[in-house]
Amino acid sequence: MKINQLKIIVKATLLSVVFVFLVSCSGDGSSPFSYSSESTIFSNSNQRVLRELMFILKPYMMHENTKKYIVVSSISNIKVLINGEEWGIFSSLEIDVSQVKKEEVGGFYVRTEPVKYVTRAPYIISTEILTTAGEYSELLGRYISLQPGGYICQIKYIELTDNNGNTYRAYPLIAEYFEVKENTVSAFIGEFEILIDR
Repeated sequence: MKINQLKIIVKATLLSVVFVFLVSCSGDGSSPFSYSSESTIFSNSNQRVLRELMFILKPYMMHENTKKYIVVSSISNIKVLINGEEWGIFSSLEIDVSQVKKEEVGGFYVRTEPVKYVTRAPYIISTEILTTAGEYSELLGRYISLQPGGYICQIKYIELTDNNGNTYRAYPLIAEYFEVKENTVSAFIGEFEILIDR
């Protein structure tokens, strides 16, 4: 009989510990079973909304009247605007250039065949600490979710680093129309050749 009473006391103690733990975890008003929503773009309905753009960049130089495509491991600081509003600053996916046949021209490695730099541009929500109502209002105004319809994607600038470690910024003046369709979460904008005039 005493053993059964001891089991009941132990079970009751464990349950109270678990209850206190759950209450303390949710004391900040959040559910203990919640997840981070920092990378989620919300919709007023249950539909998915577009949150990632993809495009391919092919920077080149003119050398002796021939296109020479630049060979780097990645293009850094690609600034993207949607309808004139900042979407974010991104880098292209890394590529292994060690096995690529290339020559050096104007401080860059180049080749005659195009090098395609794939860029994923997911919308990133600011993680800055907000303290005033104005800052919250600004965040909500920039909390972009692209509903179905037409938009203009602009690539304001890109940055390339040459073989000597110097960074060069180019302004390609790319503006491309694209459409967002129902329940799509990503959109391919296109391929763009960018003349690097040094």
